[in-house]
Amino acid sequence: MSGSRAVWKEVLAVYSVKVNTDPDNPQEVATMDESKKQLLTDIFWEMNEISSSTDTKTETVITETDDGHGNIVETESTVTQTYLYITVSHKTAEKVADAAGLPLSKAFTEKVRAGGKLGGNTQLHYHRFLSSVFEKAVKWQLIDENPCRRTEAPKAAEIEVEALQEEDVAKLLEALQDAPAQYSVITQLALLTGARRGEICALRWSDIDLDAGVISINRTVQNIAGRGTVFTAPPRQSAPGGASR
Repeated sequence: MSGSRAVWKEVLAVYSVKVNTDPDNPQEVATMDESKKQLLTDIFWEMNEISSSTDTKTETVITETDDGHGNIVETESTVTQTYLYITVSHKTAEKVADAAGLPLSKAFTEKVRAGGKLGGNTQLHYHRFLSSVFEKAVKWQLIDENPCRRTEAPKAAEIEVEALQEEDVAKLLEALQDAPAQYSVITQLALLTGARRGEICALRWSDIDLDAGVISINRTVQNIAGRGTVFTAPPRQSAPGGASR
């Protein structure tokens, strides 16, 4: 057997691109199900080319025997043997992009800012993304360690947050008087409690104590591609106003 096969780092990289950028069903790569296992298997074999050939050779073999009187007798015989040669080779970057269903420029390059560098937030996103892929590979015992652990995480760019001033809050509350009840309640909850959108949308009547004037934030909800609506417990921390986490 000769040649080289695609290393798992390359296979996982293509798998991550395929899963995360699928236009019909983009998914996260941190979890595994039967469809993802099949996709990973398909990508592995798409990235590996196996060829074989046979070669038949006729050879003369000399066999030594004892004639029973202490003499060595050499006997020649003709033996025909067939050899099987297997070559394993992995594909180039162009074929890797092809396997992912993406043009090479999109699979391996990214639009950059003036100066030739990716933005800090984009760098951080890719760092976290790759780290999650390699962590999964370590868990599966495909690689010994996560190479991202030896790198310094990029610094995210500071984002300027615009908050409503007191007079703006007053104007908004006044405008809500004519708004539909559901929109008015949701907006007032966000303004007066500081709860996040996912936390407000996940509220249930059991979370509300009207007598005590307390709303408990016990969960958050979000829509995840490929999984649908998912409820999770929010971080435990204090909240302003009448809400508690």
